[in-house]
Amino acid sequence: MPRTEEQFREMREKSKTLIMETALELFSNQGFHSTSIQKIAKEAGIAIGLVYNYFKSKEELLDAIIQNGIQEFVHTLHSQVQSSDVLTKENFSKMLTVYFGMIKSRIKIWRLFIKIGLEPGVAQVSHKHIGEFSQHMNVISMRYFEGQGFDDPKAKAAVLNAMLHGAFLSYILHGDEDSFELMKREIIEKFV
Repeated sequence: MPRTEEQFREMREKSKTLIMETALELFSNQGFHSTSIQKIAKEAGIAIGLVYNYFKSKEELLDAIIQNGIQEFVHTLHSQVQSSDVLTKENFSKMLTVYFGMIKSRIKIWRLFIKIGLEPGVAQVSHKHIGEFSQHMNVISMRYFEGQGFDDPKAKAAVLNAMLHGAFLSYILHGDEDSFELMKREIIEKFV
């Protein structure tokens, strides 16, 4: 029996996901420059041509992985924030809790950001997407602090974001669960 268009679409999605997950694993462990398309294909157990069927270059594949990671993160955070003009303490606390949870649950993508952020020639890819995400977090934080009546919401948001970055980097680089949980608790108590 011939396959349906839906079955072909599912097969294409599975192949693309396999390529991206394999590349994520290799890029985050070995670095971007040390990972070839051939190595990705071999590790995924597919033909090299299939990789090029979905991605024109290794750079395009990297960009897709990073963009996908950031979009997932932003989408998950947005699901915690109501669309009203004023964010409640409860919603903001949930959003920060989700932020910390996603750092722990998607550690490979965050290690990739750190690793390629230091690699010449590809650092700008991660910096661009991380900058977009940081700006997004800053807007949400400022909206919250404005709604809560803080005197200088911009400064408060900048301090919160710096602390979130510090907690993020500390966990990614050291993996200390206890310290990460302590930072999470302290940040939420201080800002919510």
